[in-house]
Amino acid sequence: MEATFRAMETQYRHLFESNPQPMWVYDLDTLKFLAVNEAAIRQYGYSRVELLSMTIKDTCPPEDTPELLKRVAQLTESLNEPMVWRQLKKDGTLIDMEVRSEGLIFDGRCAALVMATDVTERWRAEAALRASEERLKSTMDSMLEGG
Repeated sequence: MEATFRAMETQYRHLFESNPQPMWVYDLDTLKFLAVNEAAIRQYGYSRVELLSMTIKDTCPPEDTPELLKRVAQLTESLNEPMVWRQLKKDGTLIDMEVRSEGLIFDGRCAALVMATDVTERWRAEAALRASEERLKSTMDSMLEGG
């Protein structure tokens, strides 16, 4: 039984670590990172040691902290709808990350497992498209008014 449990734990740890999407686990009370995968380390530019000494507030722009705390307070044990969090990378770059969270018990703590997807480029492309559509609409309206 013990060997089976250890084998399962190793398998799940491998799935977490090798997932191509950034993933982390954080403590719901302290907001401290408890585990981070390699994709999160690459995405944010911090080492594992650095991330594990931080809280999720440390990757959040200060002006977004109240909203982040509000969202964290709303987490339940069931899978939550995806949310977009603005995040700061180590180099100061601001990115938009779509996150999905699920509550769990991790090392005896109430925690959340997060899987994130960088949507920065998609959002920029969508904003550019909206702006282009507005310019086209404005041009068409002007032509119709003048005609």
